[in-house]
Amino acid sequence: MLYFLSGIIAGILISLSPVFLPDNSIEIHPEWYAHTEFSEPEISAGPAANIQTSANKTLSEITLQPVISLSAIHVLNGNGRLLKSVRIKDKLISVSGNGEYYIQYEKMGSSIELKNTNGDRFWCMKSREYPYISYNGKIILLMNGDHSKIRIVDRNGNQTGAGEIHGRLCTDISFSDTSDFSAVCFLGGNYYLLNEKGEIIDKGLNRNQINKGITISSNGIYYAVHYGNADEDFVKIADLLNKKSHILKLNKPHPVKAAMHVTNNGSVTVFDHDRLIIAHGDEIKRIIGIPPKRPGLSSIDFNSGIYSAGYTGSDDRVHFFIFQENSSILLHKIMTEESYINVDVRDNSIFLTGSHNLYCYSLRIPDNQ
Repeated sequence: MLYFLSGIIAGILISLSPVFLPDNSIEIHPEWYAHTEFSEPEISAGPAANIQTSANKTLSEITLQPVISLSAIHVLNGNGRLLKSVRIKDKLISVSGNGEYYIQYEKMGSSIELKNTNGDRFWCMKSREYPYISYNGKIILLMNGDHSKIRIVDRNGNQTGAGEIHGRLCTDISFSDTSDFSAVCFLGGNYYLLNEKGEIIDKGLNRNQINKGITISSNGIYYAVHYGNADEDFVKIADLLNKKSHILKLNKPHPVKAAMHVTNNGSVTVFDHDRLIIAHGDEIKRIIGIPPKRPGLSSIDFNSGIYSAGYTGSDDRVHFFIFQENSSILLHKIMTEESYINVDVRDNSIFLTGSHNLYCYSLRIPDNQ
């Protein structure tokens, strides 16, 4: 009942909130809000009990990033309608970015199992590895217990592509936003980029350095590697098509990986303590000053010319930004109810998953933008 009432109150407040009208006429509209443990409908799809669904018809065509609660996987569309919900029974899960596939496993278990969110079972294999699944579920990376080896398998459970890759203590695994490219880096300095078949398309070694994070563009042409040591940090920006790379020096060393994003034209955005850097090749396109962030979860996403970023500041407040590469910040909001937030930009919508709540904004971008 509490969640139901809070959803109604929040829905009223959002509906009364002003539309943000920045100078360049991009409109930002809050659409709906819900608690992360929202009440499900009695059937598998439909309006959830405490989501005041949006009347914006264009949002109904957008499938949002899957929401993983304590008891289920939820897939919603852009106007807040629940498309499907899958119960989780005392298992850990890894879910594909498109919300169609998931892998069940246990922390100390002996098997892993691939299913789709329609209820079909694909395979179950005996394994103590930890699974990571790509956006469309085409590639699954299985990491062993000491994080030194990763096996590459396809949707049918068959080893594919390079078969396996090795290194000293894996520090990051990432997948492209809307495709099935993947990137892996290790503490010892070596890193690998894989295509949608699991084949190695590039690899490298940052000698005498610690790799902290890695990301790859959706078209698989560009990638960025965050590496460094206790004294200084760098980001390698690479262009596989033109076989070029450039090094970006960060202001300060980071104890953990810095959130990064790479667009399909090679623009790299990275958090650097009290600033966001947008770089292309060897040129820094823009630096945006932000309240200092603390180490920990942060995220950046991009679509249709719009960036969104979220992080927890050194003041323990969660900050949410919307901005463009060549304009001022469109929106900066303090998310007072959250301890962290993840951002996802899809087709002129921004979906936020916080520690306690879900939020959806729509964007109306003029044709000349």
